[in-house]
Amino acid sequence: MTGLGTGSTQIINHTGNCNFNLSGINFNGGSNINGNAFCINKSSTGTITINGNLVGGTVVATNYVLNSTAGNTIINGNATGSAISIALLQSAGNVTVTGNVTGGTGSSVHGISLTGAASQFTINGNVTGGTGGTAYGINFTGTSGTVDGTVRGGGGSNGHGIFSSTAGINVTGDVIVTGK
Repeated sequence: MTGLGTGSTQIINHTGNCNFNLSGINFNGGSNINGNAFCINKSSTGTITINGNLVGGTVVATNYVLNSTAGNTIINGNATGSAISIALLQSAGNVTVTGNVTGGTGSSVHGISLTGAASQFTINGNVTGGTGGTAYGINFTGTSGTVDGTVRGGGGSNGHGIFSSTAGINVTGDVIVTGK
């Protein structure tokens, strides 16, 4: 599934107070050059479960695969930033990933950006920073996070596996630094 369109377009707009399950191989960010073309836009206070990979868009930086402003997100697959687009932008709620999270090749393109003040994340897989400058695997400003896997820095300047300015992160695997 790929987000396409003009203006503010979504293939799926998840609203209300309900849970939603999606299964597919890949959910790709938009390739639209005329605005915000999210593959999935979520404002529901329920939980969305994605069974598949989230892969950042190709043309416009605001074309996130999943833009979530409420509720929780579960991803059973990988979340990967692209050259210009974040795979998951979430401003409230918690995130659980059973798979790997990888920052993008472009500057400030994260695999996941979770900015809710009370948010938490759990990753059952590896987290790797991107090769672009400040392309984090996870950009985080919530309360706590757990990674059951390896956290590795990316090849870009400040390409951290995880960047957190507000919370402690518990990692049960290896933490590996890589050079630029």
